[in-house]
Amino acid sequence: EMKQELQLIDINNVQDIKARFIADKKMIGPLLDFVNPGVNSDYFPVLDLNASKARFMQEDALELSRLGLEPVPVIRILAPDYDISGTTRVSKGHLFSATEMTVKARGILSRATGAHDSDQNNQTDINLQLLLELAEDCETNSSEKLWIESAYSIARKTLPYLTVEELEILWDSVTPNCNNTLTDRQYQWLALFRALGARNMQATADLTVKLLENVQSYDLSKKRFLFLSLLTALVRMEEYDEARLLWMGNSQHIFEEEHIPLSFLLVYSQALRESHGKTLVIQ
Repeated sequence: EMKQELQLIDINNVQDIKARFIADKKMIGPLLDFVNPGVNSDYFPVLDLNASKARFMQEDALELSRLGLEPVPVIRILAPDYDISGTTRVSKGHLFSATEMTVKARGILSRATGAHDSDQNNQTDINLQLLLELAEDCETNSSEKLWIESAYSIARKTLPYLTVEELEILWDSVTPNCNNTLTDRQYQWLALFRALGARNMQATADLTVKLLENVQSYDLSKKRFLFLSLLTALVRMEEYDEARLLWMGNSQHIFEEEHIPLSFLLVYSQALRESHGKTLVIQ
């Protein structure tokens, strides 16, 4: 009976449950402590206008439900027990954004490998098509910027949704078989996407630091992607001091007066511990 009820909301297996995971107490607790202004009492009154401000700005809590949609798979990395794995697929459904995006990501994978997928239509992602054509023609280094833009677009659409094994197959499919066809920067981006997909945090940190050496050449989206990748890798490796110093040295000029996404605050809140040392600054 329960099985039939769950099927009504497109939950058919454990992967469907994992796909809906947002955060557990261990992850969300430090975030709530970070944003909590304190407990109000007659002895220690606290004036908090955030609720009134939120109502005036017509804000809501939907950003919390979108944590798992972050291009950097923060939730999958920080909560590995809830990482999607194995051969059982997330069910196709239209009631939850993560399941819809997972089906679309599988479509990208099936078109990259030439496999048939009954859940997909015949439309090909233009960025994927470009990567496949450049890989086949061994002309990737002649279109460095265009190649990076296309690979970045595919990474954003697949990293949070495909399994480690699926991501490896995907990047193998768009990697040229010819020698010396990728520039150093192309190779670094590709290696970073592979490292994030494989949940290799040391490689993620090392590659992100290399890419940040040319940070001025990237748009704001890529700067934030690299910043969150490095921050997440440091926290996952329990390098809390380094993560905190990274945040202190860069968050202000990366976000300026803009709203800081909840995913960034979630990761940073995990690193709020005593730290010492030199501030790491992204120029």
